[in-house]
Amino acid sequence: MKGGIHMSGWSASVWSVIALLAPLALAEDAAPIPAPATITIHMNSIHPRDVLAEFTKQTDTGIAIWPENLYEQQRGPGNQLPASVDVNIDQANFWAALDAICAEARLYPTNIGNNPGMITLQESNGRSAFGKRPQSVGPLATILVESLVRNHTLSLDADNPQVQRSYGVNLSAFVDPRDRLIRFQNQPAVERADDENGQTIGIAGNGQTNTQDAYCKWKIDNLFVPLDYDPQTSHKLAVLKGSIKATVAAEVEKIEFDDLDKAQGTEKEVAGVKVVCQEIHLTDNSCEMKVNIIRTEMPKENFRTLFGRIFQDGKFITVDNKRLQVSGGGGGGEDKLDYSLQCNFQKPEDKPVKMVWEITTRTDQIDLPFEFHDLPLP
Repeated sequence: MKGGIHMSGWSASVWSVIALLAPLALAEDAAPIPAPATITIHMNSIHPRDVLAEFTKQTDTGIAIWPENLYEQQRGPGNQLPASVDVNIDQANFWAALDAICAEARLYPTNIGNNPGMITLQESNGRSAFGKRPQSVGPLATILVESLVRNHTLSLDADNPQVQRSYGVNLSAFVDPRDRLIRFQNQPAVERADDENGQTIGIAGNGQTNTQDAYCKWKIDNLFVPLDYDPQTSHKLAVLKGSIKATVAAEVEKIEFDDLDKAQGTEKEVAGVKVVCQEIHLTDNSCEMKVNIIRTEMPKENFRTLFGRIFQDGKFITVDNKRLQVSGGGGGGEDKLDYSLQCNFQKPEDKPVKMVWEITTRTDQIDLPFEFHDLPLP
């Protein structure tokens, strides 16, 4: 089943519960994961593709330009993309560096296709990753205030209609892909939410949290901080301080088929899991690889977390280290999974030469902190 996952042996509802709970069981008492390395680039009068190649080299992160022929397209004289840029970045975090590159190259980061770990860059058309939105920059993520909302709703399907009021702040987070984000709580933990009068206007949580999978490995949307205030007396959110709770892959081991032409019939084993390449089909513009994933020594609760993650954590790689989007389908039970992995390409040089899959062996709980000041209240 191309482009999806077929669940057999376990029901979809059971798998969803397991997927929510099991990775948390992997977490161990350990030192916090270190912040990813900063990025320094000094390149003048150079094509954006070459700058992005250097960025990819330093970060080991998948970056793609869409469409691939963006710089070969026919354009009018006044609509040319920069073919030569100057980029000077010193010890910047991931998103500050990429935002600076995109600003010079007039590109915009998006999430396209079935590869949630890939960052795809399109022509910006005046957009930017952060724009004018307030930012809280940390070593692991940049948190943005998207909007502040004040809604009054009156439902007329009642004998005695009552006005429903809601106030709050919408946040988003650009997360460093090297953090290997797995899950997050979409209700941020708030330490302070005070107006200009020193009055607390945040709403205390009810103790329940909603944890969800991070499909996109570098962007979290739809984070909401509820507020409660009187618009007649509160005009400014003087301080908003808190954090986003997240689960990340603290340690991984790699399964690597480093010669796809000879991969059929071979097997690799790490972390208590054996992966067998049953078939490999390579054409001039496509690759299909059928694999069996067999639990050997990995605990069952950990093995269950692998279900479907091969499409998120696995990648086909070309001879020049370009990453290709992975699609496919599969299913199985608690001891064996069967998958078919596919990728398509147009140029001969984009033919994949190896397949790499990072398997999470330990997770960690981290905080993505944020702090904002003097936000206008609607």
